[in-house]
Amino acid sequence: MEGSYRYLFPAVLDAKIQQLTLEFARRGGEDLDLFREFRPPFELGVGVIDVKNDEVETPEMVAQHIRRALEVMPAEKLAVMPDCGCFHLPGMWHSRN
Repeated sequence: MEGSYRYLFPAVLDAKIQQLTLEFARRGGEDLDLFREFRPPFELGVGVIDVKNDEVETPEMVAQHIRRALEVMPAEKLAVMPDCGCFHLPGMWHSRN
């Protein structure tokens, strides 16, 4: 696992935000338990597609990430998106000629 989001808690609970978006596809999903533990008042934008890897997730993998997030956050407080970042992958900037 690449780091942990634990350093954000409990301080982030005092932030005046409506939604916090975080990467979970690349990092795993272990930190999702922090949202069960701390029950934040804001929505969670959960990254379910790893944009820093050139392998394409199967629909089953994406669904598994979403189901895992739904175990800790109610659907009405959950937004699904790709992990964040504008990481350049090999071969990403090829000519279309």
